Amino acid sequence: MLARKDALIKKYQNQENDPYCTMELNVIRLGDVVFATNPFELHTDYGFRITGRSKAAQTFIVQLANGPRDTSQLPWSSVSARSGDR
Repeated sequence: MLARKDALIKKYQNQENDPYCTMELNVIRLGDVVFATNPFELHTDYGFRITGRSKAAQTFIVQLANGPRDTSQLPWSSVSARSGDR
């Protein structure tokens, strides 16, 4: 439990130096349907970008689906400056 908290604190402190977040993204297509998974909750803007660029008839964004459990939401500093709402 303490190791997880220490990892979260370290990640928060380092986000100024490294604004990029390395993650695993899995995509599977079944006919005209696509499932895209990620390890945390994406802000709405990213979900719109993924579904907007998909050529499938329907795209499902599956959140909190894979990867480490040390984070549940993409840090605000990673969101584009143009989104404006915090």
